Amino acid sequence: MYGGTLQEYQQEIVGNMQAVLMVGIWLLVGLITGGVDLLLRRPKSIWNGVATVLLDFAVVNLVTLLTIRFIRHRAYIFEPAAYYGRFDVQYIVFAVLFGIAFAFFKAFAYGELQLEKEKFHFTPLTITITVVAIILGVLGTVVWCAAWWFNSFFGGMTPEQMIYNFFSPVTGAVGDGVTDVITRPVFLAVSVIFVLVMLMFMPLALSKKGRIVVHNKAVKIATWVLSVLLLVGGTTYAYTTVHLDKIIKAYTVKSEFIANNYVNPATARLQYPEKQRNLIHIYFESFENSYLDKAHGGYMEHNLIPDMMKLSEEKDAVHFSNRSTWGGPHQTYGSSWSVAGMVNMTFGIPMKVPTDGNSYGLQGNFMPGAAWLQPDRHVRRRR
Repeated sequence: MYGGTLQEYQQEIVGNMQAVLMVGIWLLVGLITGGVDLLLRRPKSIWNGVATVLLDFAVVNLVTLLTIRFIRHRAYIFEPAAYYGRFDVQYIVFAVLFGIAFAFFKAFAYGELQLEKEKFHFTPLTITITVVAIILGVLGTVVWCAAWWFNSFFGGMTPEQMIYNFFSPVTGAVGDGVTDVITRPVFLAVSVIFVLVMLMFMPLALSKKGRIVVHNKAVKIATWVLSVLLLVGGTTYAYTTVHLDKIIKAYTVKSEFIANNYVNPATARLQYPEKQRNLIHIYFESFENSYLDKAHGGYMEHNLIPDMMKLSEEKDAVHFSNRSTWGGPHQTYGSSWSVAGMVNMTFGIPMKVPTDGNSYGLQGNFMPGAAWLQPDRHVRRRR
C-alpha cells in the first residue's frame, strides 16, 4: 500500500515518467549517432560495433549537456521535468546534429571518407535553378533569423504589442539593439547563406576508399532542396511565433464589435448608490507570476514574492487565475501591455493600435478624444 496522498502518488508517477523520458532521449540520441557511425565505418566485429555505439552515446550526450550548462547557462540539465515540452526537441536536434558531425569527423580522421574534386557542368537550366534556390534560401534564412531574433530580444509579444512598438515614435540610444542585431541575426544569416552558396558552386564529391559515393550533382540537388526547406521552415516558424496571421488580420479585417458594444460615458445615464466606495487603481510594472516558485505555477526555484502571494490569500482578497495554481486571467484584445492596461482601466476600451501611423494624438496629448467618469459624476474629456 502507498502511504502518501493520491496527489503525492500521482506526482511520483509523473516524476518517474519524466525520468524515463529523459533517459530515453539520451539513449535515442546515442543510437542515432551510433547508427550513422556504423554506416560510415564498418566495424570489424560485433564488440567493436557495440563499443562504437557506447562511445558515441557518451561523447554526444556529454558534449550536449556541457554546452547547455556552461555555454547556454541552463542549470536544469539533470531535472527530468525539464525534458518535457520544447526543451526535449531542442536537445534532440542539437545532439543529433552534433552526433552526425562527430561521426563524419571520425570517418574522415580514420581515412574512411575523403573529399574529392568533381566537375559539374552548368547548363542554362541548372543556372536558373541555382539562382532561384539562392533567392529562396536567402529569403528563408532572413525570415527565420529575423523571427528568431525578435522572439529572443522582445519575448512573447502579442500582435497588438508588436504593432504598437513598430508604429510608436522611439527616441533615445539604440546602440545596444543595433549591436545585437549585427552580432546575432545578421551574422547568423550571412553565415548560413555563405555555406549555401559555397555548396552550390564548389566542385566537391564524397568518396569512400577511392570510390565516389556522393557525387557533386547530388550535393547540389541536396542544397537546392535545403534552400526550399529553409524558405518553408523559416516562413512557418515566423508565421507561428511572430503571429503573422493575426497581424495580417489586424490590417485587413474590420470588426464592428466595439462600435456595437461601446457605452459612451458622455451620453450614458449612470446611477450611483447612495453610499459610494472609493476605487483605487494600483499599477504594477513588469510584475509577473513567473517570480513564484515552480510549485505555485512560477519559474523560480524559490518563491521571490511570498508577501504578494500571502496578500492574495487573505479572506477578502480577489484573485483571478486561469489554472489551478497561481496564474492570471485570459487577457482581452488590446490590454496585454502597460499602456494598454491603463487605457482599459481609465476609459473602458481596448487600446487598438492604428495601422496608418501614430494616430493617438500630438506629442504630449495622448488620446485627446477619449472620455472617462470622475467620482464627482462629471464626464471628463481628455484634452
